[in-house]
Amino acid sequence: MSTKKTRVPRFGNIAIDNGFATHMDIFGAIKEQKRLKNVSQTHQLIGDILIEMGVITEEQRDFILTTQNALREELPADTDQQAKKEVIQGLEDSPEEVEKPVEKSADMGEGSVEKSIGYYIKVSEDKLNASISPKDSIDHSATLTEIKELLQRKGILYGIMDDKSINRYLEEPREHQKTWIIAQGKAPEPGIDPDMRLFFDNDPIKTGTMTEEGFIDWKDHGQIPQVKEGDCIAEIDPGRAGTEGKDIYGQSVPPPKLNILDIKYGRNAYKSEDGLRIYSKIDGRPQLSGNRYLDVFTDLRISGDIGIETGHVNFDGCIDVSGSINKGYQVNGKSLRCKEINGAEIQVDGDIIVMGGVFGANIKSGGKLKVGHINRSKIEAVGDIAVENEIVDSAIETNGSCVIEKGTILSSEIVAKKGVKTKEIGTEVAKPSSLFVGIDNKVKRDIKTLRDEIAEKEMRLKDLESLVVELKNRSDGINIELGEIAQEQDGSMVRHRHLVEKMKESAQTDDNGLMERVEEAKKNLEARIKQIDKIVEKLMEEDEQILENIDEHQKEITEIGHEVGLLESKIDHVIDLAEQDEGVPVVKVSGNVFPGTIISGPHSSITLDKQYHKVNIFETKIKCDTSSQERRMRISSPR
Repeated sequence: MSTKKTRVPRFGNIAIDNGFATHMDIFGAIKEQKRLKNVSQTHQLIGDILIEMGVITEEQRDFILTTQNALREELPADTDQQAKKEVIQGLEDSPEEVEKPVEKSADMGEGSVEKSIGYYIKVSEDKLNASISPKDSIDHSATLTEIKELLQRKGILYGIMDDKSINRYLEEPREHQKTWIIAQGKAPEPGIDPDMRLFFDNDPIKTGTMTEEGFIDWKDHGQIPQVKEGDCIAEIDPGRAGTEGKDIYGQSVPPPKLNILDIKYGRNAYKSEDGLRIYSKIDGRPQLSGNRYLDVFTDLRISGDIGIETGHVNFDGCIDVSGSINKGYQVNGKSLRCKEINGAEIQVDGDIIVMGGVFGANIKSGGKLKVGHINRSKIEAVGDIAVENEIVDSAIETNGSCVIEKGTILSSEIVAKKGVKTKEIGTEVAKPSSLFVGIDNKVKRDIKTLRDEIAEKEMRLKDLESLVVELKNRSDGINIELGEIAQEQDGSMVRHRHLVEKMKESAQTDDNGLMERVEEAKKNLEARIKQIDKIVEKLMEEDEQILENIDEHQKEITEIGHEVGLLESKIDHVIDLAEQDEGVPVVKVSGNVFPGTIISGPHSSITLDKQYHKVNIFETKIKCDTSSQERRMRISSPR
């Protein structure tokens, strides 16, 4: 055994002198103080470290500091400033030499003081736990105090198992031969990363949709998400920071850093003042791209065909398809541009542009239609129809003009309010075509639709009026019943008062038989009064409900009357517009028109009996006599 002069802080001397701490406690605190300085470059006072180690209390620390201050005040008044400074520093920080026996062991670091015992401590890499294990070929006997001193020398301050558990480990032969967790720190609790909640389906494509009949429509992949101006399209959850842990050295362990949520948004979106919500500036289609870019678009661009991959397309905006629209699929939108349309159902509010042809399709357009060629299709358009090559075996109707300047009309029926202009009509072998010019079939259909709607509302009006009459009759009946019951109620109350008086008289005569009969009659009458009250209550509730129903029906009658008036005004408006926008009953042919072709205007029709070349065919007024005119189709060569 050797001896080594060890320097103990004056604070430690006071603690030892007062029995607050042992030499080992002070050595452990010094070691921890050095470790902290090396790790964090901070100087922590010995007293604070001893408190964290659980060696002394805050009251004991304050007592030691008070003692230090008293010693400082006892310095001689004539002590020079440098000497005084040295003494004060000695009281607070300077070490004092003491002698302590030293034994080195395998666990001891440079400058450590430790008795060699049969156990060693291993600290996990994350410093969140320490395990104790027996050494090889060494006596495994040790006391609780020796183990705790060993932990202190290692600087292990936090999460140490209780004395009872440590003793059990040391005393049980089968236990102390094993590795055992003797100190367990507190792991940091991870936080919740920030996240974003979308108020639209960013991946709306489904494999199919169930119909009302219970079948799956494999072509219906769901609705394309759309929002209105001012709609909230996304909400950001800022997340929650984690909770710090504590390692076995008493040091804080920071929680894992939260992931950064980097959300960018385009010109058609904006953030709320708190930055936690994103709104749309326009009506359109919201989309979050893979790089977390959020925006709203007025158009829908589809790369490739509309078919099995996309399903039906329903989008309240501009639809731009780089490929074709395949057979059996439906497209609804504001406008459409595509390469071809093959056997599809198309309905758009505005214009349609088809770079190639339309085959076997059913198309309704609220605007203009521009197309390469049309074959075996049915088309309705409000605006002009421009065809580059030909119309074959099709039914075309437009409130504008139908123009096929370089092409041919074959075996088709065309209705064009503003006339038809084409290169040729028919061939020698083709089925004749029928052209109706200056005629507005759409107005007729619109008026019929409005009148059908009026008829439905008028039927509902009659049903409501009949129902109101029935309800009023029932209400009158209830009031008659209530009047009759009210009379019975009045009579019952009079009889009840009479029976009460009779009971008083019977009580004075001591006639028990009479008393019992009167009381029985009174009970029966009271039961009937309650029954009558329930009947009255039920009738009044029924009448109240009837009156509410009558009021609701009367409001609906008024609303329907107003709606019918609006529909009739719409009919007048449609008729006025049609009269102001007169049709152009003319067909212009720059090439040949073949026999059998039928051309009709609003008031007349003609079937060509021979082939014509470069002609205009139009409806005109012809004077029949001095007092009348009639309209006929006329054929003339263009000027």
